[in-house]
Amino acid sequence: MRTLLILLAVTLAGLLAGCTMVETPSEHARRVVNVMEVDMRMAAEDLDYILLLDRNSRLSQWHTRVGY
Repeated sequence: MRTLLILLAVTLAGLLAGCTMVETPSEHARRVVNVMEVDMRMAAEDLDYILLLDRNSRLSQWHTRVGY
């Protein structure tokens, strides 16, 4: 019974903690804003390709991942 309670407590703590403990709220907000900015740049780039306003290329000039 005691082992079951300990296992339940550890499982509950793991589920409540999740993966949010690795970054602060300000880091999370900065990451979300960065992703939104990159998405908007890439959407504008895709629109230019659709409307044939830019030369053909498979490479993006925007960095899609931030170095950690």
